[in-house]
Parts: sequence; structure tokens; C-alpha cells
Amino acid sequence: MRVLLYCYGSRGDVQPYAALAAGLVRAGHRATLVAPGRFGSLATAHGAGFAALDSGLLDLLDLPEVQAMYLRDDRPTAEAKRTALMLRGEYHRLYPVLLREAWAAAADGADLVLFSQSNAEAMHQIPERLGVPGVLTVLYPFYVPSRHYPSTLLGSLGTAPRTLNRLSHALARRRRPAPEVAAAAAAWRTDTLGLAERPGALDYRRDPGGRPRPVLHGFSRQILPPAPDWPDTVHTLGAWQLPVDPAWQPSRELTDFLAAGPPPLAVGFGSLVGTDPKAAGRHVAAAIRATGHRAVVVTGWGGISIPDPPPEILVTSDVPYEWLLPRARLAVHAGGTGTLHTATAAGLPQVACPFHREQAQWSRRLHRLGVAPAPLHQRDLSADRLAAAIRAADTEPRYRTRARVLAAAMRTEGGVPAVVEVLERLVHR
Repeated sequence: MRVLLYCYGSRGDVQPYAALAAGLVRAGHRATLVAPGRFGSLATAHGAGFAALDSGLLDLLDLPEVQAMYLRDDRPTAEAKRTALMLRGEYHRLYPVLLREAWAAAADGADLVLFSQSNAEAMHQIPERLGVPGVLTVLYPFYVPSRHYPSTLLGSLGTAPRTLNRLSHALARRRRPAPEVAAAAAAWRTDTLGLAERPGALDYRRDPGGRPRPVLHGFSRQILPPAPDWPDTVHTLGAWQLPVDPAWQPSRELTDFLAAGPPPLAVGFGSLVGTDPKAAGRHVAAAIRATGHRAVVVTGWGGISIPDPPPEILVTSDVPYEWLLPRARLAVHAGGTGTLHTATAAGLPQVACPFHREQAQWSRRLHRLGVAPAPLHQRDLSADRLAAAIRAADTEPRYRTRARVLAAAMRTEGGVPAVVEVLERLVHR
């Protein structure tokens, strides 16, 4: 079968969909990932096709004022309001470009379309136009009504009262996209896709006949258990982990460093590092020195800056966590869903240093699961605080013991192969 997979966001948002594409290819299907252009190699390295979406919206995350807004955690300052207005204007300008490219990616047709929550008010209309099934594929539990998890209006991962959770879903169903987004999606529907107007056309949770769409959850049942009141159209089958690129090889410098001593800490904060990469680098280097450990520091696109690392620290711009973390002693990260799943699957205790609300929710979940101390927010990051968190995660046996228990349980989950079986049944039923 021919499958299109639409997603948008940072690497942590896109890589799970590349994993699904790779799994479909391994099962003998044709899969094309439709995502920001910078992520093409994630798909093509595993034999999947790739169609590039404009990265302009993603590039906005690199702006200092946007990173500063993330660090403030969306607190309503005058500067944050100005930044939000700027983002809204840029989104309005770039959104039509995104829609044109998304439809162009479907020029050869498909038998099945998967779409993430990003721009879903438009992307879910592509399978309607093609006359094929469409599946909502998400990395969070906020999109299916439940008493056990809230909607995106709360997004509190199980800390809100159950009655409030259910109410939040009712309110979310009444919520519409921003007027300019709704207008652009509606115009694209009629003018480009040639579809007639209809009530509920922007509701991506339901198919054109008004039935709930199938939903695939890309997280582990050990991290977030399925809600008992989810319908049988919802499938939570384990994290979508991308295998290491078959052509990738670690550098000699990296293999020599790993061989020269005990397993190191693995430190990386993903695509965002706040507004002062050098300060972040100083805090990280000092904390590593204070704990007496060795470390591999992965700068990522955000770029933790450690210009003259001491011998106990190896700095690298990129290395697959699926390869590195099984060779590490402990993981220090920003709390993104992809990294925390990989670290937990490796049986590692963790220290989470979130930038924004979404990462903070996952980080608190790690703490409640018993694999990490309380989160250390990036705005509170210091060498002393980070060193204390590393010592706690490393020396208190309960964190490592719990991580190993969860890792063993995660190995029993179906993951990507199980998802592929669900999709095959959906198309051939």
C-alpha cells in the first residue's frame, strides 16, 4: 500500500513519523514522509520517500525572542505578547505556502494518509479528497475524550480532576482555529482541493461521515497507560523508535572516548537552548566536573557552547541517541518525548531540564514514574543545581532500578510493527 505521513515540528516531533515510514518500508509498503525539509535524511536513510514542506515556521523557533518566550513558559509579559503577535502574523503569511506544498506531496495519490496534530485542521482533508482512510497519529494523549487525560486546553498529564478532564474535551470540540487559519484552510478546501463546504469540515477528529477517526498513539503504555474509557478505535502500542541509519558510523574520536573509561553521562537539550548557549555550556561543564563523571555533550541545532572542553567531556554536534544512550550511564535532557522514551528504553536514570510547558509535563511524569529527580527548569539552571540532580539520579538506587523495570516492560510492547499491522487491517478490511 502507498502511505503518506504528514507531520510538522522539531526533530523530536518528526522522528517518530520517520520511524513509522521506515517500518512500513520494512513491511513491503511504499511510504512517503511529508515534513520540514531539514529532516529528509531521517526518511531516505531507511528507504522511505520524502516530500519537503517549507521550514519557515520552524525557523521562527530559532529567533532569540521566541526562545526567550519559551523560557518564560508563556507567562504574559508585554514582550511575550509582542512575540506572540509576530508569530501569529508570520504563521498567517507562511500557512498558505505550507498548504500548497502539502497537497503537491499527494500528487501521486495514496491508499492511506496519516497526519499529526500539527496543522491537522487542513491535513485531514487530504484523505477526504483522495477518498482513502485518514488516521490521526499523535505523540500525546490529549486528543481523545477521556476522564483520565485532559484535552489540549489543560494538557496536564493526569493531574487535573477527572470531571475537569472530560469537560476540557467538550470545550475543545467547540474551539475553532484562529480566524485567519480557519479561513485559509476553508479556502484551500474549496479552491485547491475542490471539496464542497460542509459542517465540521475542520474537525480532524472525525471522518467525513462524522465517525471518530482511528487514532494511533506514539508513546509507551509504561510511560502513559491507556485510558480505560478510550474506544477501540484508539491504539496505544508503544513508542515509535527509529533505528540507527544503516550508513551511520560513529567517529573515531567518539569510539576512543567511550573505550577510554567508564560509561559517560549523555547530555543534550535538543533544538532549544535558551538565549545564552555559552552560559548553558558553562553550567553543564561545571556540573560534570563537580560530579566527577565523564560526559558526551550533544549540542544539537540549539548549540550548547563548550568551546574548550576538558578531557572528561566530548562535545559532538549530533549522534543518534538510539546508539549513544545504551552506552551511557545516565541521561540529562530537556524532557522531549523522543529522548525520554529512548532513555527509558535503555534503562537509564535521567535528569530532565525542560524549556517549556510541554517538556515540563513529560519531565514531571518521569519524576512520578520514579526514574528521575524533580525537574530542573532551564530558567533555574545552575552548575550547583544540575550537579545535585545528577548526583541524586546516579547514586540513589531507586531511580536506576525503576528505569530498568520500565525498560523491560517496554520491550514487550509491539511498537512500530504492531502499528503497521493495524494500518494493514484498516486498508484491507
